[in-house]
Amino acid sequence: MKVKVVVVTFDCLPASLLGCYGSEWVETPNFDRLAADSVVFDQHLGTDFCPIDSTSILRHAWWTGASIGNGTPFVDNLRSAGVRTCVLSEPALVGEADRLPGDASLIRHIEPRGIAKQTAGDLPFAQIVDVATDRVAEWSDEPELLWLMSCGLPDEPSAPDDFLDIYADDFDPDDERLFNAAYITFLDHCFGKLLNAIAQANQSSVAIIVSAAQGMPASTPEQIEGPKIELSNAITRTPFMICSPDPVALSGNRSAALTQTTDMAATIAELFGVSTSADLPSKSLSPVIRGQVNQHRDELLMQLHHTGWQSLRSQTWYFVQDFEADDESNDDDDNDEVPRSSWLFSKPEDVWDCHDVKADFHDVALEMSRRLRQ
Repeated sequence: MKVKVVVVTFDCLPASLLGCYGSEWVETPNFDRLAADSVVFDQHLGTDFCPIDSTSILRHAWWTGASIGNGTPFVDNLRSAGVRTCVLSEPALVGEADRLPGDASLIRHIEPRGIAKQTAGDLPFAQIVDVATDRVAEWSDEPELLWLMSCGLPDEPSAPDDFLDIYADDFDPDDERLFNAAYITFLDHCFGKLLNAIAQANQSSVAIIVSAAQGMPASTPEQIEGPKIELSNAITRTPFMICSPDPVALSGNRSAALTQTTDMAATIAELFGVSTSADLPSKSLSPVIRGQVNQHRDELLMQLHHTGWQSLRSQTWYFVQDFEADDESNDDDDNDEVPRSSWLFSKPEDVWDCHDVKADFHDVALEMSRRLRQ
């Protein structure tokens, strides 16, 4: 079976703004269309978070956890197994071009235009989708990985005029929610073109994966609570859906399994039938997709890159700690005191990390802090 895998990843794409994740006011018919044929993961979180203005490669979802063995990019591992690869990147992400795996097809730089003159076709995501649809139309019988990398929501409020008009009656002209909703609908519109091209390609074994490095932008604090914005649920939780050609896949179902961006590498490799290193931190999601297991990981580790902030998420708890702020006395594993610079939230009830319950669940907080130190 000559499998084709299409991956679309975004630096920033809030799950809460997609209809398939519960949004009732942002129009995302094409993301929703894919979700109806996919396994949709409700508890998917990122891995290593960077400041919004960071240039670190870890900012990009496709790279996180993407090494196999001795630091070899897993896409290169696929190529050595006979899988053709094509990576399409928006210009803003080309700064890391030297780390792009395989044969990277990079879009020429598009000079930004004023918002008043902006049209959908001028924007980078529309252009990499155009290149991708041409690539899909030329698919051969060989296995191929096609990866689209997008910034997702821009750092500055911006959206094409045609999509701003959809929500113009609902918000003030300078309301950031207007731009976010319009841009998400623009992304959805472009994504729909890609889905149509894949459907017309008449390939029997195509897998489609959509994910993001972070969720809600940190520039929208009115919806974000918690001790550290970059590790709040609004940012760490991202959309993740896999449409698998596996005939026993639970398509159209949702999964509450804890999953993480790092699991993409092993999952993609398995779709192509390529083995991965036993010590790879990535863990294939195929058993979850097939309904063979309900639980994927017991807990997820997250950290704010190059800082002392770390967090641990289980099915029922979310613990956050700033190790740099804690006294040296708290580094002792025998210490029965919960670190002062730590927070504990009950999950999934406390959606926005509003209520620190560390004082009420001392033993839970202490144990999670010890595991983080380990």
